[in-house]
Amino acid sequence: MGSPASLIRATPYVWRDPRQIPPRAWLYDRRLIRGFLSTTVAPGGIGKSSLELVEAVALATGRPLLGVPVQAPLRVWYWCGEDPLEEIERRVAAILIRYNTDARELEGRLFLDPGRTSEIVIAQTTRAGTVLAQPVLDALRATVQASALDVVILDPFISTHRVPENDNGAIDMVAKALNRVDWHAHHHLGSSTAPSGGGPTGRSSGQGSADRCCRWIA
Repeated sequence: MGSPASLIRATPYVWRDPRQIPPRAWLYDRRLIRGFLSTTVAPGGIGKSSLELVEAVALATGRPLLGVPVQAPLRVWYWCGEDPLEEIERRVAAILIRYNTDARELEGRLFLDPGRTSEIVIAQTTRAGTVLAQPVLDALRATVQASALDVVILDPFISTHRVPENDNGAIDMVAKALNRVDWHAHHHLGSSTAPSGGGPTGRSSGQGSADRCCRWIA
């Protein structure tokens, strides 16, 4: 490995015809962009997870269930770190009934996993500091690629790590690690809670670090 000085360099700007620069790959309104993180932030108990799951079904079916156009059906993975699979299935069934949608439209496009049996913890803080779980990140990358996923929803964000959420540096490390998992998929950090006493915006300082790593924040 070279010296630190040899690993860092400034890259001169070279003009490129704007027509040759790929436009942003919007997947859902002006919210979800392929290759970027986004997050939904709000106080607890107001329905963030329900929103995430309806949007997952809308993306997988290509239907504008919430009035937001979807260009084409996408392959969506919804991972829930709190509830068992049966509860997630109940919610999906209720969504299909509510929006009069045939379950066959989801076949091969919607993927569901519960954190109770498929835990995803990508970092933890120890006495030695915050450490990334590289094998977990590698497994995430492999899953995204093997299933050709377009959108990955990890809900809630707090279930994906074991670091203090008021630690800016640790949360920044977690969010950037997720952002590097696969640049061909969109990663959404679902259901980040905004504490009512977290300042003018209601967010904790650690949540602010996660927000700064995201392209879109709801």
